[in-house]
Amino acid sequence: MWNWRHPILQWGLNQVVIGLDNVGSIQAYIDKNRQYYLTEAEARIDVAGKIRAKSKSELAAFRRRAISHIWKNTTPFERMPNNIEVLPLQGKLKELGSLRRARHLTVQMKHGAVARSLFLESSAPPKSCLIVYHQDHNASYLGERGWYSKFLSAGCDVIAVPLPLTQGAAPISAEIEGLKVLVESHDELAVLESANFSPLTYFIEPSIISLNLALSENKYRKVAAVGLSGGGWVAAIAGALDKRFTNLYPVAGSLPLYLRRPGGRNRGDWEAHSSDIYKEINYFELYLLGVLEKNRRAIHIYNRFDNCCYSGVLTTAFSAQLEGIARRWQLGKLKFRIDEEAHAHVISDASILFILKDIFDH
Repeated sequence: MWNWRHPILQWGLNQVVIGLDNVGSIQAYIDKNRQYYLTEAEARIDVAGKIRAKSKSELAAFRRRAISHIWKNTTPFERMPNNIEVLPLQGKLKELGSLRRARHLTVQMKHGAVARSLFLESSAPPKSCLIVYHQDHNASYLGERGWYSKFLSAGCDVIAVPLPLTQGAAPISAEIEGLKVLVESHDELAVLESANFSPLTYFIEPSIISLNLALSENKYRKVAAVGLSGGGWVAAIAGALDKRFTNLYPVAGSLPLYLRRPGGRNRGDWEAHSSDIYKEINYFELYLLGVLEKNRRAIHIYNRFDNCCYSGVLTTAFSAQLEGIARRWQLGKLKFRIDEEAHAHVISDASILFILKDIFDH
């Protein structure tokens, strides 16, 4: 006869009690790691319902709207750098290998802001390929030279574009409502946003103006926008607005606003979640604009084990729906890719190889 005090039954009852006692700690764990998980509402999002354009032709109007919001009346699509300086191939530049010429391209912007891109031209057999690499907020001069070396040896020219107020750039001095302000960090750029000026120009103009020069000298068959972190965000935005980018590869660059929880590490920087631009256009629309033209490709890469941000598989909440819309509207190729190898906030060797192969194969 079974005794309710039998050790096996007693063990089972004890486990139930322990489980009930730990409900609070389980919930605390979930709350602490909320950025890795989707709520039911997030998982069930209706992507099509969030896209205000209902056709390819309507989507094109959102590009014009975004350009008008950022640049008002004067766009940068025909501007050239303010200064071009040829650099001696020595020191860290010489270490790159496969380098024919290096130049600094200086772009001057409103309120005295200055950006200096690095234009590297390959000496390897040419592949008619230009990679515009958008650096992150922690980048240093030639800090990504291992990646540049791979691009150059593959036969691609490279333009390295810094983010504003990085790599020793001088603070931006401006006058706001009669008061002088000194902007030293990109998160402080919000104070400059007004009906007459968008600080987003500081992020995007150096890329577009550097590209203007490159395309005036060489008619590349492939022009890729690549970037990590904040640079990945710029690659996505610049690619949405400038159709001359044929291939986009933002890495750990952005998420739609509904997945950027306040206080979480996926919140991102001011420019990525709080600029007025998002009243005009949302991320779903921006992602689609990156492939508005049939001949374009946009592969957004996310590191599953990223130790900074946008890790996990949060993109699965919307990626299949958005990719399906791109197919139905007969846009270019849109894909959201998970890198299983990178265990840090980097572009892994696997992703570098993938990017180069994708550029050359398509």
